[in-house]
Amino acid sequence: MSFIFVNHITIETQSPMAIGTGEREVGFDNQLVRDINNLPYIPSSTISGVWHHLTLDAVGQALTHKWFGQLEHKSKLAISHGYLLDSQQQIVKGLVTQERIQDDVLLAFLQQQKPMHRERVRLNDRGVAADKGKFDQILLPTGVRFRVTLQWQGDSEQDLKEFQSLISLWSNRQFAFGSSTTNGLGQVKIIGQCSQQIKLTNNPLAGKQLQASLNEYIAQNISHSTNDTLFAQLSLKASGTWRSGQGTQHLSDEGASIDADIITHSEPQIVWNNQGASIQQKIPVLQASTYKALSPTDSPIICVAYKVIGQRHWLIQVKKNG
Repeated sequence: MSFIFVNHITIETQSPMAIGTGEREVGFDNQLVRDINNLPYIPSSTISGVWHHLTLDAVGQALTHKWFGQLEHKSKLAISHGYLLDSQQQIVKGLVTQERIQDDVLLAFLQQQKPMHRERVRLNDRGVAADKGKFDQILLPTGVRFRVTLQWQGDSEQDLKEFQSLISLWSNRQFAFGSSTTNGLGQVKIIGQCSQQIKLTNNPLAGKQLQASLNEYIAQNISHSTNDTLFAQLSLKASGTWRSGQGTQHLSDEGASIDADIITHSEPQIVWNNQGASIQQKIPVLQASTYKALSPTDSPIICVAYKVIGQRHWLIQVKKNG
């Protein structure tokens, strides 16, 4: 039985993400990929490239070539861009009015030239700051949501089993987009999906059903578990006052009147609830360089994700390097 399978998935960034154009933004060292509305999106080539690489490692060349194509034949999978969702989880696709963007708190925030940024330092072969090695990164914050549509045609249960094995790779910690993924950036999580199998044989309404399936989305929340074995999961809680990094904003409005030379690093974060998305500014962050500096330079572990639970509480995940 021949059929077309359509799968919509909603993903959310679990750490800041930087998918760049390779060019420089005015005043900054990188430029985010943006659509015609000057809003961020995830290019389909980025999704395909990361997915292809992990599939090749997991199942080998034969199955990878079948689904992602090669010189002799085209890809079995059709992968859309990752389109941004607004604060009410409505997809932003194609040209939209500037009024809609400005009326949506999330879209207006992400349309800014600099949603958030980090200052970084290039290290030399001795593990110390290189001369004139300071640079900065424009990033998307944690909590941004995108929708990706996958479409393919098959004719057997084996095709469905193979596709499910490919989808499972999205829970791999190495399934991350953009730059500095080995430093914890670009982590994503599937938070919902909607799929439909449309029969082609003796089905004159297949075309209409396909069009409706591509336009409709009914979220199905799914559980998320990593298939990349963690070396450790550390829950850290400060026992006293602390500072990490060097920020530019006080954590509270009351502190703005205090004349301080050094302020702890903080970043904005997108938070979702039943009313939609909101932007929490000035969330303090325990930077990876703070605790990595305590380990030898040839340490066999790397940070793969972090989660800010509170101003004095963090959850850090690390795994073996290589």
